[in-house]
Amino acid sequence: MTTFESVQEQSFRDVQQAIVENFGVDPSEITEDTSFQDLEIDSLERVELVVGLEKQLGISLNTPQVQKCVTIGNLVDLISSARNH
Repeated sequence: MTTFESVQEQSFRDVQQAIVENFGVDPSEITEDTSFQDLEIDSLERVELVVGLEKQLGISLNTPQVQKCVTIGNLVDLISSARNH
């Protein structure tokens, strides 16, 4: 396993946990291919989720890139990239 893969996996777990805690979604419903729309998370809720993750993880994400995130995997990729820099 490469370092990037482990960062990717940890980032997914962090996003999954935040969604479960904030929105009461069953973890089994959350995959990297799941869209925020599938989880009924609107754009404002997504911003709140991202702000919480930024604080929790001590990272800063590019707002325009966050706004382009459609799936959980898109957000996981951004978080992983931020953690690697």
